[in-house]
Amino acid sequence: MASSSSNTIGRVLCHIGELSGEVDGRCGNDRESVTTLDQCTKDTPFDLDGNIVTDGELIGSRFDLYEPTVLAETTVCTYHRDRFGLKWRKSRYSKCLHCERKANRKVNFLWSKRATISLKESIPAGEELCQRCFDTLKQRLSAIETEEEEECEVAEEALEQPLRSGLYDLRQAASGSGLYPIEELRNLAIDDDSRPNSNRDSIGSVFEPVQTPRQRRTQKAIANTFSTSVGEKEIKRTLDPSTEWSNTSRSAKSEGLTSLARIVKAGCSVIAPGKESEIWAELKGSGHVEKAFNIQPVPAGTARAIINSFHLLKEDKNSRRVLLSAVSTQLSFGQVRDILPTVTQYEFKMAQKHAHTHGPGRFVQPTKLYRVMLTKEKAAHFIDYIFDHGVLLDKAWATSKSVKFSTGDRKRLTEAVIYENFHTIIERYDSYCDAVDFKPLGRSALYEVLKNIPLVKTDAVECLDMRIAEGKEAMKLLEKVITMLPLDSDQQFSLTTSLKLLERHIQSELKLALSLSSECQEHCITFALDESDGQRFSSQCDNHSHLKTCEKCLLLPKLQEKIVDYLQTNEFRAMRLGERSYGVRESVEDLTADVCEAFAKLSEWRAHQVRAVNQNRARIDVMGEWLKERPSTGVYIHQDFAQKFLPQKFYESQKDYYAKTGISWHTATATICRDGSTLETGTLVHIFDNHVKQDSALVTAIDHHLLSSLKRKYPLLSEVVFGSDCGQSYLASNTLLSLTRMEQETGISVKEYCFTEPQAGKSMCDRMTAVLKTQVRAYLNQGNNVETPAEVYKALTHNGGVRDCGVALVSYPPAKKIADQSQKIKNISLLRNFTLEQDRVISYKAYGMGSGQ
Repeated sequence: MASSSSNTIGRVLCHIGELSGEVDGRCGNDRESVTTLDQCTKDTPFDLDGNIVTDGELIGSRFDLYEPTVLAETTVCTYHRDRFGLKWRKSRYSKCLHCERKANRKVNFLWSKRATISLKESIPAGEELCQRCFDTLKQRLSAIETEEEEECEVAEEALEQPLRSGLYDLRQAASGSGLYPIEELRNLAIDDDSRPNSNRDSIGSVFEPVQTPRQRRTQKAIANTFSTSVGEKEIKRTLDPSTEWSNTSRSAKSEGLTSLARIVKAGCSVIAPGKESEIWAELKGSGHVEKAFNIQPVPAGTARAIINSFHLLKEDKNSRRVLLSAVSTQLSFGQVRDILPTVTQYEFKMAQKHAHTHGPGRFVQPTKLYRVMLTKEKAAHFIDYIFDHGVLLDKAWATSKSVKFSTGDRKRLTEAVIYENFHTIIERYDSYCDAVDFKPLGRSALYEVLKNIPLVKTDAVECLDMRIAEGKEAMKLLEKVITMLPLDSDQQFSLTTSLKLLERHIQSELKLALSLSSECQEHCITFALDESDGQRFSSQCDNHSHLKTCEKCLLLPKLQEKIVDYLQTNEFRAMRLGERSYGVRESVEDLTADVCEAFAKLSEWRAHQVRAVNQNRARIDVMGEWLKERPSTGVYIHQDFAQKFLPQKFYESQKDYYAKTGISWHTATATICRDGSTLETGTLVHIFDNHVKQDSALVTAIDHHLLSSLKRKYPLLSEVVFGSDCGQSYLASNTLLSLTRMEQETGISVKEYCFTEPQAGKSMCDRMTAVLKTQVRAYLNQGNNVETPAEVYKALTHNGGVRDCGVALVSYPPAKKIADQSQKIKNISLLRNFTLEQDRVISYKAYGMGSGQ
């Protein structure tokens, strides 16, 4: 320790801070704020069983420093003098140093010193032990004290004769020659055979050379310095021995290499304090590292050939990669970097990948990339995919963003909500195109399309979709329960990973996997929507068989069974019983019920996704084949009541902000095919200048006005299909029965009414509502107020209004009942599709399933 302290005294002001690993700004910035331990002379009689010592000796005992010379060389600052001296306090919940039992006995200064010197064990003064370890230490110290007394007596007798004989020989030689030759003195110290009358039984020949207590303390101080410099966490951090280094994750590799670098730096600090950079530079070029790891150096001829080849291939990146791949399997990046300093780690990694994929040194002709024309058909196919399959979602609360087009024009587009990254979206789109045998755009073109769509990334669920919200909450509950289970970290990680896979599959992957005739039973829509009441509301899987299974879908029952089994184990019951004594009231039975309910919500979420995909087929079929088969004669109308508009002022006081009455408005989008291929979409907005009740009578009046307006604009229209959500004002007997007589009043026959899955499928109206709110916001920012229905109408028609959007300010008085209340459709809340005829209405529980009733 003395040598170590003398080496570091010029570099570190507070040696105690360095040994404790707490060197920071509190140690002081000059030598006047530190003092040596031998100058710390305050008495400390309060915690050492009456053995009064100075606080300097007490601080030294914390780090096994007892000799006066060492105390005189070791410095301490004011902060660490108080921390490890008079103000040192034990932990309130202290445990034994050895067995971690409750500590109730304290080690005094003398016992700490004797344990360090005699037993070679570091037990700081003031450290607490349990009664058993304290008695064991007492017995060991008593025994070692007896042994030391016996060894001292033997050592004194053994030293007495050799010393006397050595002095006699020296005197006799000096008296004979007058002066003892210097060479003979050296030989006497080096070789015992040359000593005159040397005694073979002397202490130097009988006993092995042993380290002095000071040397032992010095080595222990060095070890403590190394461990404190590195940190116990770094020393104990090891990678899984069963995992190969090539298969280790990037983060684990980074952590391991960082720990190794700190350990090497600490070793350099112990060997040569203050000269770490010099010794490391010497070590790298000495070849000792390669020799220790049995790494063969690169022959000079090979190095010369690589350098010459690289200079020749300076401009050809592909050839450079092939050349690097030839040596990447034999040399490390460090060896290659020593030969070619300009090589980057990315180039070396790509060369390793080339060697793994094509073979070391094998030349592969690079694929030529050509510019692909961004055809309108392929771009429309991709845009239809991302909106029809729930990849991008329109929200009524979304804002707009200014987008510059290639023509130089700027337009404001409404932001769409995205839940996944671009790479995942494009990967699934490629799989979808393979399934439908469609050649898509290139990946770079698809990235450009997504990049130019105004997107907002959010982690929230789909606005008001209750099923998704409940599914997300169920996932949180299950993750919390997994952390409670009596499992190790690997088992908990495995369960959590499986749970995340299940969530991702239900949320996004399931929509792409579903089809009407899938060979996988879990992905067959026909099988999933099968009813037990015969052919009226269900169809049979006659044209296909279910020979496959989906492992991700089967995770749902497997995880439920596994987690419930863990909850029923005696180990978990005992653990929960102990936790209840600390105020945890939830029992095992309650947790089991919560887990079963959570999995039931996940099952309902999955069923919700299946129904949503099937009901969306109705809109796709109508806007596809149905409209194209009826050019200029058929129209599809999707309608929805928008969220009430709250009045706003350009300058709004606090008293005007609260207690607002919303303004009712209704949006409807009409899609028509004029030439048999191109679809045209228009929007009609109804703003009510009085308070109205959103019931079936109001919906019937709106539909009547819609069809009348469309008939005037498109005289050839004769058929219409309505679509909406499952609101009570739409899914009502009065509404549907009133539509059967609409042809007599407007000249347009209502063929079908398709309802979407509850809380899903309103993207068309939500998209227009967001555009309309953007128009109102722009009008408001020009210094105008929007407080009345008339001002809302003025805002929507300001500066020409929104393109292809008509606005009507209407007054709706309390209406009479349209249809007889005795005419009811039985269980209408369970029905989703209706085919309307003059004398009857055919209903279906799911689109395309069964013959209906």
